Amino acid sequence: RPPPAITRLRNGPRPAGAALRGLMQRGVEEVVDVARAERAPLPDDDLLARARRVAELTATNKSSMLQDIERGRSTEIDAICGEVVQRGLRHAIDTPVNLTLRAMVKGVEESTRRG
Repeated sequence: RPPPAITRLRNGPRPAGAALRGLMQRGVEEVVDVARAERAPLPDDDLLARARRVAELTATNKSSMLQDIERGRSTEIDAICGEVVQRGLRHAIDTPVNLTLRAMVKGVEESTRRG
């Protein structure tokens, strides 16, 4: 998950819950828009609710992306947000949240490697 990698917070929705909920919602909406354009199968349930449940169930965990940042390694941001952005471009779908999250995580990766 990009927000923990950027904020250095664990997965849980608190203490940054209110501040990040809108970001999560818009990011999920972008993923759904791109998936529909790609004609990718989507689950029947609410993806935003699913993302929130995962955050709650793993609230005390460190995301793999945050662990990569802490270890000075490259993250999977290109395979997650970067892929949403690239596929969005193919369909002329704006993906500003995923674009921004990708750029921010890349910036954190770079600053971590520099020390």
